[in-house]
Amino acid sequence: NLALGDVEGVQLSAGLNLAQRLRGFQVSLVNVGGGARGGQLGIVNVARDVDGLQLGLVNVAREVDGVSLGIVPYSQRGRTQAVMWYAPSLPFNLGVRFQTGALYVMPTFGYDPRGGAVIVEPIDGDYAPGISLGYRLNIERAFADLDVNFTNRSDGADYDEHDIELRYRLLGGFQVLPMFGVFVGGGVRHHFRTQGPADEFVRPEFSIGFQLL
Repeated sequence: NLALGDVEGVQLSAGLNLAQRLRGFQVSLVNVGGGARGGQLGIVNVARDVDGLQLGLVNVAREVDGVSLGIVPYSQRGRTQAVMWYAPSLPFNLGVRFQTGALYVMPTFGYDPRGGAVIVEPIDGDYAPGISLGYRLNIERAFADLDVNFTNRSDGADYDEHDIELRYRLLGGFQVLPMFGVFVGGGVRHHFRTQGPADEFVRPEFSIGFQLL
């Protein structure tokens, strides 16, 4: 669907929606709107300024006045940060936080060298890809994060494990420099398996780390 002017209503297709200005909704695999007031639902959503909702795997916008939910929700006037932290159950963690407004999405990757399985010679241990969804409250140079982190732990090169962990966290931090901040906090870790023997439990856990950019 190609509109060289305004769209007031809905653009619906199985491939690509393109509009110069949008007042309504775009639903397709790829959505492109100059100025979008309403919503975009697809695999890839691109807009100049969004007043409403972007929902997809990759969202790109200059500015979002609303909500952008995706694996990579990039906003030029938002903030993108590299995050590193320690937690007792998964010592080494990396993430990229994409923040648009008060909400953020953060793809994560954790590594535990205490695991015994071989991943790639000479590296062994457990690894855990995941994602976090959270809300940030800024108070001048201080900040507070409330988030949920999902990880799926595996202990080998063949990724077929069924260990699921959810972490519900409250973190407090301070922006020491414009491009460097530290944080600490804690919450609970909920562990369970989707297959095999049941070993579900809930335990307290703390986190400490820093953020860049």
